Amino acid sequence: MNEKVKKNSYKPLWILLALSAFPYLAGTLYYQFKDDLPQTKMSNYGTLVEPAREIRDVQLRLSDGSEKPFTDYQKKWLMIYVLDDECSEGCLKNIYYMRQIRKAMAQERFRINRLMILDNQNIDKEQLEKIKDSYPGMDIATVSTETKQHFYSTIQQGSGSIFKKIMLIDPFGNYMMEYTQEPDPEKVLKDVKRLLSISRIG
Repeated sequence: MNEKVKKNSYKPLWILLALSAFPYLAGTLYYQFKDDLPQTKMSNYGTLVEPAREIRDVQLRLSDGSEKPFTDYQKKWLMIYVLDDECSEGCLKNIYYMRQIRKAMAQERFRINRLMILDNQNIDKEQLEKIKDSYPGMDIATVSTETKQHFYSTIQQGSGSIFKKIMLIDPFGNYMMEYTQEPDPEKVLKDVKRLLSISRIG
């Protein structure tokens, strides 16, 4: 009788040890056999950048003449658009989408910034002023000559162009998702909602 009581008294201890060991065992098994596991299809609309690429040591000159390091955009999500010539119909659509997607996020919109980068500094000045007036809150900048090559090599994804498409940067400064030059704004919005709901950062 006493032997049975003694054995039962150890049950909570064994259960506690098993629960403590399980995460380590599961992690070890996962890393040993992860290549054999079925791959889950991602449900995002945009193209994931794998691995995500950290944008660092990039210096910007804003349209008002002030200097700003790219790291100042960290701690919030960032939509960027890089333009290499005049802002034609496709460009105007995309920066409009960026504004509307941010607005559609309601209170969550304060977690998102917008940045338009000009590769061609000879863009029509009158058009640039109209864009500034129509899209308040969107920074317009050029990349310093010293850091431009590093910046472009970081955001280069595959063989596609780095221009005229919406790109997403996470709050850690990582380039992590991109869209086609003619995206479906409703699907982009769905991606953004999902990302912000998953992440409490930014």
